[in-house]
Amino acid sequence: MQRIGIIGSGNVASCLVRLFAEHQLPLVELYARNTDKGQQLCQKHQIRFVSSPTDLQAELLILCVTDQAIAPLMDQIPAGRFVVYTAGAPDLAHFNYPNLGVFYPYQSISAQRPLAASKIPFLLEAKTTQGLKTLEALALSLGAPSYLCTSHDRLRYHLAAVFVNNFGNLLLLEAQCILKDAQLEPKALTLLLQETLDKALAIGPEQAQTGPALRNDSPTMQAHRALLKHEQQLLYDCLSQRIQERFRT
Repeated sequence: MQRIGIIGSGNVASCLVRLFAEHQLPLVELYARNTDKGQQLCQKHQIRFVSSPTDLQAELLILCVTDQAIAPLMDQIPAGRFVVYTAGAPDLAHFNYPNLGVFYPYQSISAQRPLAASKIPFLLEAKTTQGLKTLEALALSLGAPSYLCTSHDRLRYHLAAVFVNNFGNLLLLEAQCILKDAQLEPKALTLLLQETLDKALAIGPEQAQTGPALRNDSPTMQAHRALLKHEQQLLYDCLSQRIQERFRT
């Protein structure tokens, strides 16, 4: 396995640093624009902190940065390295760096909630055959599931994840706020949420769909709308309309 360097200090960088340490992979250095967070990560896991991307020595460099930061960083990386980014949306073909790949963790990652590598599928892509073999070996060394994936398909995986994870989490937050604002117990949602997920996975979301929008229950929907703030009404109306269009017979 090539020596590994990481660029970044956010959630994904923190996750990979921890996983590489747990699986005794040769992570040797880290660069981060946030010096304090970067140095804390390095001290915790006993790796070298470098003050500039030009000082990186590792053969495999993993960029755990925002989409917009990828291209500027590549301009500062010495030639001859295998550079990998962890973003879901950017197309590999949009970057000129010759030895480039993607090691995208298809999971919701937060530093305060450590996940085992077996719970994180990685979507892999590379410009070279050798690069792809390196990424497959890296995922295998972590014990993580991995899938070969083109940029075209990865963008669609990313979009689907936004609906399930980002939008789904927002809906849970709104539901909790509705109950909290009425001084009701948000924990009452816990079993409902669990059964919603279990049922959708067991019989499919199409068969699992229920609710007033599906039944065209206008009186109940109007009673709901009367309880909502304007922004919540817009969301309620949009989703209700989509349910009715999607399940129209």
